[in-house]
Amino acid sequence: MNLDLANVRIGIVLALLTLLYGFGLGGAFGAFEDNIKGSLQASAEAVKATVYQGDEAAMKKITDKSWTYMKRAHLHANGLGTAALAIIFVLAGTPASSRATASMTAGEKS
Repeated sequence: MNLDLANVRIGIVLALLTLLYGFGLGGAFGAFEDNIKGSLQASAEAVKATVYQGDEAAMKKITDKSWTYMKRAHLHANGLGTAALAIIFVLAGTPASSRATASMTAGEKS
């Protein structure tokens, strides 16, 4: 199988950058999890009286959800980068005569 990657090199670079971003977030989260959570907590404490009306439970719920969304960004970046690379390599290995059909099929809902 001969892969024609010359035409998709920009897509490969963008997919690899997306993976790098996702793994970078994961590394940062692993190294600085306590600092990040502390920063979220400090931001919430600063507006506790005005935004949360002193409600500790509401503040904790929001800071926990914020941390969940940050982790979700890391997971989505890794998933999107991996999926993009997979589609690029599958389509690059597909004969030119059937690339249009393969591209449309990859985007169809089952």
